[in-house]
Amino acid sequence: MTTKRFTAEIYAGHTTDCGVLIPFDPSRIWKSAKPLPIGYRKHVGYAVRGTIGRTPFESWIFHYFHEWRMVVPGPALSAAKVEAGDSAKFSVRPHPTPATAPKFKAGPKR
Repeated sequence: MTTKRFTAEIYAGHTTDCGVLIPFDPSRIWKSAKPLPIGYRKHVGYAVRGTIGRTPFESWIFHYFHEWRMVVPGPALSAAKVEAGDSAKFSVRPHPTPATAPKFKAGPKR
């Protein structure tokens, strides 16, 4: 499936995780990918593998408050030497085995 590349500003979430707004609709780009429960409340989304710069990570893209969002794992941010407020280059593609992707678990509140 298609790898999508984009630049996005990283924003601080309500927990120790950060996120980015996704500038595309994964349901239109990755038609054969199926949304699955992400592991948090009733949210469903698309498991992805990606990079921040050259740093690999696994995460989920899901629709929340009328926009597509992706949680960016803290260890990947640290390894890429970026933080909330920075812009970074991302590359994401559907996870090859989405059922085995690590489920999202909200971190502790800030």
